[in-house]
Amino acid sequence: MRNETEISTTPTQLRCSDGRLLQATWHEPAGPLRAVAVVSPAMAVASPYYRGFAEWLARRGYAVLSYDYRGIGTNLQGRVRDEAAGLRDWAGLDMAAALRAADKRRQQAQQSQGQALGLLAIGHSFGGNAVGMAPGFECADALLGVAAQAADWRFWSGLQRAKAMLFFHALLPGLSHLLGHGPAWLLGARAQALPKAAALDWARWGRRRGYMFSDPSLQGQLGHHRYTGPVHLWNVSDDSLFGPAPRGGPSGAPVPQRRGATPHPGPAQPGPARDRPLRHVQARAGRTHLAAAAGTDRAGHASAARAAVLSLSQSLPVKMRPSQPRYQSSRRWKRLLGGAAASTATATP
Repeated sequence: MRNETEISTTPTQLRCSDGRLLQATWHEPAGPLRAVAVVSPAMAVASPYYRGFAEWLARRGYAVLSYDYRGIGTNLQGRVRDEAAGLRDWAGLDMAAALRAADKRRQQAQQSQGQALGLLAIGHSFGGNAVGMAPGFECADALLGVAAQAADWRFWSGLQRAKAMLFFHALLPGLSHLLGHGPAWLLGARAQALPKAAALDWARWGRRRGYMFSDPSLQGQLGHHRYTGPVHLWNVSDDSLFGPAPRGGPSGAPVPQRRGATPHPGPAQPGPARDRPLRHVQARAGRTHLAAAAGTDRAGHASAARAAVLSLSQSLPVKMRPSQPRYQSSRRWKRLLGGAAASTATATP
């Protein structure tokens, strides 16, 4: 069975177009590949956070590339306050290098296996909404954004709206100027400190109506409108911190398949009426118990990535479809990205 397949973990390096080398990791199955995937992290989140998710995919035949942006995790060189990288660098240089490496791995596997293989770009939060800024991102056969909503503070409501406005207008930019970096304690328990330029980019976009997509200085770099493959965006119902309720896709981008997930028992959160139903998720909605499976009653910003991969596979070529998952729910929630797969343990993609 695929979930029992031995996997290998291999350190590698990515060479960016500016010559900088980034540390990265391949998670691969022992046998032939079903597809290749690259996981682009959230803001201030280091790649080990996604290890359980990458291993889950690898056991289903995916070669999975995980990496850190410059100034984060294994790619912090020296002090974070000395790192000059901004969010444009993360997308335009680092994410682009990861996608090139994944595409190269896909081509190597296609040649050795004698068959076409798909490339899936998975982005969590910033890693999802910034993918269109990465040159060559169109090499991916499908895009999956998990909790990748545009973080315009106006998208929140009530007290969370006031908190978001304070965060983007005062706390994040003020502390970044004062300390020379975005402090990790401001961003969450698992967060890394942000390079100052990255923190100030985030604060500036968060203050703009339309987030990054309305930034006039980015108009030459935004390429979301060029993508014509399947796009799925997943939000989580209790993600009130960094993922406001979706209010439509990026300007000029294709209409995505937009879905919601909830950590509580009950029906799946449907997207707009024009979206195609995710039958294999909805059919099991009455048996969804993320709290028991994940060891928590909240999913929050770490969301339903496994269920999302299964749903997206319905739109992809056969070679991109994962085998039937049999997820072992005894694994701890905090090691994994997305406990929702526990609710679809016998789902057929």
